[in-house]
Amino acid sequence: MKTIKDDIIFENCIYLEKIKCDIKWLKYFINNRIKSIEINEGEKIINKIDFIGFENINEIKLPYTLEKIEEDTFSDFNQIKLIDAELKWHKYFKITIEIPINETKLRRDVFSNSKYLKEINIPNSIKEMEEGTFENSGIEKIEIPEGVQVIPKNTFKNCKNLIKIKLPKSIISISPSAFINCQQLKEENIKVLNENFKGLIKRKIKIDSNIKNIQLRYYSHFIGVDDLSIDKESNFTSEKEAKSFFNYFNYITKGSFSPEFLKYSQFINLLHFTIPTGIQNIPNNSFDNCPNLEYLSIPETIYPQYIPYNIFFNLSKLKEVNIPSFFYKYEDELFKKCINLMKIVYTNGAIKEFKTSYEVPSIVKNLNLDDLIKIKNLGTLIIPKSVESIEKSVQELSKYLECIECDPKWLKYFPIIRLKKVIIPKFMNEIYNIEENSININPIQFGIDETLFDGGNNIEEIIFKCEKVKLLGKRCRSFENIKIFRCFPLNAKNVSKEFKISEKIVYTNEGTNTLKKKILKIGKD
Repeated sequence: MKTIKDDIIFENCIYLEKIKCDIKWLKYFINNRIKSIEINEGEKIINKIDFIGFENINEIKLPYTLEKIEEDTFSDFNQIKLIDAELKWHKYFKITIEIPINETKLRRDVFSNSKYLKEINIPNSIKEMEEGTFENSGIEKIEIPEGVQVIPKNTFKNCKNLIKIKLPKSIISISPSAFINCQQLKEENIKVLNENFKGLIKRKIKIDSNIKNIQLRYYSHFIGVDDLSIDKESNFTSEKEAKSFFNYFNYITKGSFSPEFLKYSQFINLLHFTIPTGIQNIPNNSFDNCPNLEYLSIPETIYPQYIPYNIFFNLSKLKEVNIPSFFYKYEDELFKKCINLMKIVYTNGAIKEFKTSYEVPSIVKNLNLDDLIKIKNLGTLIIPKSVESIEKSVQELSKYLECIECDPKWLKYFPIIRLKKVIIPKFMNEIYNIEENSININPIQFGIDETLFDGGNNIEEIIFKCEKVKLLGKRCRSFENIKIFRCFPLNAKNVSKEFKISEKIVYTNEGTNTLKKKILKIGKD
C-alpha cells in the first residue's frame, strides 16, 4: 500500500482489534479499539510520536529489522506483552525481564539504561557479566548466582536506586569501579559470601592529618570506594606515588582534598568536590581533568584575588557552588562559562539561583513535556522552525520560565501569564516567504495576529529578529507593562499607533542577538 486517502476510512471498524502494518499507517487507527499491533519487517526506528494514542494495547510484535526505539516511547504502556522480541528491547517496556534458562552471560545491551528495572531473577546458568551490565539502570536489589567469578568495571555504575546486593562464594575478583555513583548503596548492604572479601568493601576513605606520607599499598585492597577525603596536612612521598594513588582511585564521584592533586589523573567520574578549609590557593588548570564536575565547595581561606580568572572555565556542567560571601564581586567573571550553573550558596547563608536557557534541537518535530521537564530552572526556551506540533502538557513547565523565542502560534501552549520577554525569531521571514520589494500583498499574509499574545499581561519586552513581519491589530494596548520594543521599522508600523510605548521603541538595523540600540520618540513630538 502506498497511500491512504481518507483519514477516517477505518473509523467505523468497531470490531477491529488487531493490525499488521508499517509504522506510518498507525495514525489511521488511533480512534479504533486496537489491542494488538504487529510492525512489518523492514522498519528500523520507532519514535515516541508513532504510538501516541495506543496506550491501551495488550500486545505488540516488533520486527527483527528494528535498530532503535526512542526513549520513553512506551513509558505509559502499563499492561503489554512482547511477542518474540529480542531481549535487548525488553528494557523499553514496563515488563519483567525474563532471562532464558540457557543463557550464560548477562549482556550490557539488555540491562543498561533500563530505568524500569527494579529487581531481576538471574538463572544459575549465568557464569559471566559484561562490563557496565546494569549501568544507569533502575535496579534496586540483586543477587548474583553461584558460578559468576568476576564483577567487571562499571557493572553497577550510576545505579542510583541500588540499595542491596548479594555476591556469591564463587567471586574471585571485584573491580574497584564496580559501584561508581551508587548513591544509596552502603557497604553493610554489599554482602559477599567469599570470606576473602571481608572488610575490603569500603565506600569512603578518609585520610586524616596523622598520616603524613600517603602510600597506595595501604589502600589498594579496598573495593567500591566512592568518596575520598584527604586532610590538607597529608601528602605523598613523591609525584610518582601521587600519580599511582590517584590513577587507582580516579573513578571516585566525590572528593575532598587539595586541588593540586587533581593534576595527577583524569577524574571523569568526579561530580562533587570540596576544597578543605585551610587551603589558600588553587593552582592554574586544576580543574581541567574534571569535565563532569557538578558541585564545588570553596573555603573562606581562599581569596579570589589569588586564583586564576579562568580557573573554572572548563566546568561547563557545574550546577552548584558553595563560596565565601566576599566572592560576590568576582563571581560573574569566575563562573561566566559555567553555562549550567543554577545555584550559588554563600557562607553567610544567602542563596542566588540562576535560570537555565535551552534550545530545542533542530531535529525535534513534536515537542512535549518529557523533552523539557528534566531541565531544572528553565528560564529561557528557544523553539526552532522544525517543530510541527506541541503537546498541551507543557503548561506544567518550570515556574522560572520567563522568556520564549518561537513562532508566536506556540505561545498558547505555555504559561504566558508568567512570560516577561518574547522574541520573534528570524526564521519567520522564511515562513512568510516575503520578498524584498513585494507590493499589493494583503498585510495578513506577513503579519502576526496580536491575539496570539492574549494573557501575556506581564510581558515587558518584545524583540523582532525578523525584519519583514509586523504585528497586526489594535488590542496591543493591553500590554501596559511593555518597557521596550526592539524591532525594525516595518515591525512597528502599527505599534507606534496602538502600543502605549511610543517612547520605548528601539529600532535596529540587525536581526541578530546583538541589537544596535537607537531610541526614537514616536507620536509625542
